[in-house]
Amino acid sequence: MSYFRSSCPLPDICLAFTWFLTGKRFLICFIYILLMSSTSVSGGKGMKINDLFIMVTVAEEMNFARASKRLYVSQSAVTQHIRKIETELGFPLFIRDTHHVALTGQGELFLPAARKIVSLYNETLALCRAEKAQSTVLKAGYLGQVHLHAFKEVISQYASSHPDCQLSISRVAPSEIAASLTSGTYDLIICSKELLEGTGILFHEVYTDHHYCVMNRTHPLAQKKRLQISDLSPYRLLMPDKGSLFPHMQQLRRMLEASGLPYQYGSGGNVDTVTLKLLSTRNEIAVMPGFTVPVHPDLAAIPLDDGISIPVGLAGILPEGSAGSAFLKTARNLLSTSSLR
Repeated sequence: MSYFRSSCPLPDICLAFTWFLTGKRFLICFIYILLMSSTSVSGGKGMKINDLFIMVTVAEEMNFARASKRLYVSQSAVTQHIRKIETELGFPLFIRDTHHVALTGQGELFLPAARKIVSLYNETLALCRAEKAQSTVLKAGYLGQVHLHAFKEVISQYASSHPDCQLSISRVAPSEIAASLTSGTYDLIICSKELLEGTGILFHEVYTDHHYCVMNRTHPLAQKKRLQISDLSPYRLLMPDKGSLFPHMQQLRRMLEASGLPYQYGSGGNVDTVTLKLLSTRNEIAVMPGFTVPVHPDLAAIPLDDGISIPVGLAGILPEGSAGSAFLKTARNLLSTSSLR
């Protein structure tokens, strides 16, 4: 990085430096000129913060050999940097011979300014890095009934490929999706599209889910590859009460009722309750979307051919280049746009 620009005349630099030395606290002006310039006033490569750091180190050691060891560079490189600074400034900073190094009068005046510039640069850099770390916290929500097995690999890969981003994940109730996103409580929420109808919240589809019939592995239908609605009539179905059905489940229930077959309904409850029921009986079947299917070695999940599609993805505003946009790309790269099962 170069720091002096040809359009920035020498008098301006000297004026900024003079303001600093006279205690008027115009150091920011000098740093702006120093850091934003691209060519030296003499047409050379210009001065760098690293040059000032080397100058300060030599002044502290008063020995070029010790300074080079401290800086892990050759002594000749240290000498070249000091000469470059002196050329840029137009006056010597050090009196040196084979046995002695000392600051010149100008060097003694310049050293406190150089130290403060280097210190302020490091402090500003640290603040910017801290601000960057704070600005790359991605707050993701998921629904209480959703088991994150579908997004488990997405979360893992995103975390490993974006180590500077802190990923915060917590549950959110379906009724709180819109309010949580508009208030900034969450940057994105993993959910199905149907939950956003009428909210005006943007939806970014990742994959399409479908219904599955979940049952004990000892169930008579557990060995089938796929199931039709007619296959379910002899068995008790575990489904939520009508008042708490999501749109895709309401559609399925209407199909079951329209078929005229004698279905038996039982309250589904939450996923944990359903899992316990299925593990203790061989005659009941729970119908649910793939993203809520419990993962258990004693349970089988068989696709149901009911023709119902359930778009699943991310809700929220995800601008290009944002952490949320990167999470979306990771999800789409890993998850198919069709059913995961």
